[in-house]
Amino acid sequence: EEIEDITLTTNGMLLEEMAADLKEAGLSRVNVSLDTLDKDKFKEITRWGNLDKVLKGIYKSIEVGLTPVKINVVAIKGFNDDEFVKLAEFAYNNPVQVRFIELMPIGESDEEAILNHFPIDDIKKLIEEKFQLKKTDKIKTNGPAENYEIIGGKGSLGFIGALSHKFCTTCNRLR
Repeated sequence: EEIEDITLTTNGMLLEEMAADLKEAGLSRVNVSLDTLDKDKFKEITRWGNLDKVLKGIYKSIEVGLTPVKINVVAIKGFNDDEFVKLAEFAYNNPVQVRFIELMPIGESDEEAILNHFPIDDIKKLIEEKFQLKKTDKIKTNGPAENYEIIGGKGSLGFIGALSHKFCTTCNRLR
């Protein structure tokens, strides 16, 4: 069986400079880890990152055809829960898939995990207050995301309920 899809998950810092070369080398698409669109929060969570540089890398990846560009957002109560609609708006305005992922309690105490947990169903409800979503299976992901078109938008949304919608038995990811 041949490999159909080679994907790179990245923080996006070098994407603007490397996207064309990665495409030419055979990379199919990119996933960018991006939990916030707020420059200060971005710097806080990455300790050194430059949000503008990552956004330029996302746009460059779209331009050279490393698509679909998927943006992975780990949902963290009290950190980025005020940005879920803004992140959905980013997908509405750009041909990307923003995927909201429930925080998984890896290395955290149960208490911390509960305090920081924001259920995926609640995220979807928040977004549906502004955007009309339509469940779709047209989006090829080969993974656990429930995918939705944003009616009238350029991009789409994915919801990965790591805790509330247990999917470990069907997961096909190697980490």
